[in-house]
Amino acid sequence: MNEHNITSNNYLSLDNGKDTKTIVKIPLGTDFNTVLEDSNATIESGFLMNLNYERKQSQPALMLKEVTLINPGEIFAIVALPGTGKSMLMEFFISVMLAAKHNIDTDTGGFNFILPTGKNALYIDAERTHDDCRDGFDRIYRRLNIHLRPNLLDNDSAIKGLNLYCFIELETIEKRRAALELHIENGNYAFVIIDGILEFSPLNDEIISAESIRWIRALANKPGKEFAVILTMHPNKGTETMAGHLGAFLYRYCRACFIIKKHEYNPEIKLMTNNFPQGKLSHGGGEVRALFKWCDEKKMLMPVCDEPEKPTKNNDSEIQIIKEIFNEFKIKGQQIVPASKLKQSIMEKTGKQIKTASNYIQTAIVLEIIARIGNGKNSTYKLTENLTNND
Repeated sequence: MNEHNITSNNYLSLDNGKDTKTIVKIPLGTDFNTVLEDSNATIESGFLMNLNYERKQSQPALMLKEVTLINPGEIFAIVALPGTGKSMLMEFFISVMLAAKHNIDTDTGGFNFILPTGKNALYIDAERTHDDCRDGFDRIYRRLNIHLRPNLLDNDSAIKGLNLYCFIELETIEKRRAALELHIENGNYAFVIIDGILEFSPLNDEIISAESIRWIRALANKPGKEFAVILTMHPNKGTETMAGHLGAFLYRYCRACFIIKKHEYNPEIKLMTNNFPQGKLSHGGGEVRALFKWCDEKKMLMPVCDEPEKPTKNNDSEIQIIKEIFNEFKIKGQQIVPASKLKQSIMEKTGKQIKTASNYIQTAIVLEIIARIGNGKNSTYKLTENLTNND
């Protein structure tokens, strides 16, 4: 039966009839029937599509400014460096979901979460400590003014419609996967947020990385329990590309992919956008953006409506300080200034903190006074008038 022979090395999931599955490697040239006989298993045949199939989803799951991001059963990937506030923005998402569920008036930042009646949200934090998760829960509580709505708390002082689990004490991938499957099986969710997908899969194992994303997608499409998925992941160091094989497969299978980063005109504003090399928006066209800024009074990131204006050359004092520093380095025979030394020099001249120094540098970049060479800790800066074709 040569027509059944495997023509390349492959992996196959076999159902052995005992509510468990076995992953077996199929060597080149092996006959399918031999595999089935040896394993005493059957192959799941998948779903045969025809015109009699009736669509299950009549509306999207998540929209941003009237653009569909994902439908039920689909994945929304969010890329962010550590420290950019991604977990706090996931808390914001949860708050907007719960506001929709409980008819609470809140600033949605342009996001629209559609929760069918009776459906809830599951938030898995796989990275932060219990204390950090408790702080996150408190921010959700304050965003929704739950103190004015005590009826939204259940007997365990949890917010109705939300199950928030901290997975930091689950030390293996297998335990984290089993716990996630248990919660999904026992719940009725419209949305599942997994903050830290890397905790559920090896980063650089190509086969397991592919299987991990397919596993998430399969969970989200189980008949009768379909839900939308929001996953977060870090990029490779110094880039905007999702890390490893896991990132490559996540990009392939997600329907929307956004990045969180500093706004080019105002570093104090966080920008969430699909305008980056791995940006993706399968259900819409063009760029879609959302803005957030830290609020000292509320101690959390809040939505911002208006785009910051591009700096003008009225920033004479900032630009003059930058040029003075480069002239000082030029006297020493240096035209290229390391990022750390430029920040330190600005701080010494102005008496300001590193945050202000970073703003000075960003303004000079936007005004094309200086250009950055390289990324990360090894980045350097050079006056644009001294750039060469090799820079």
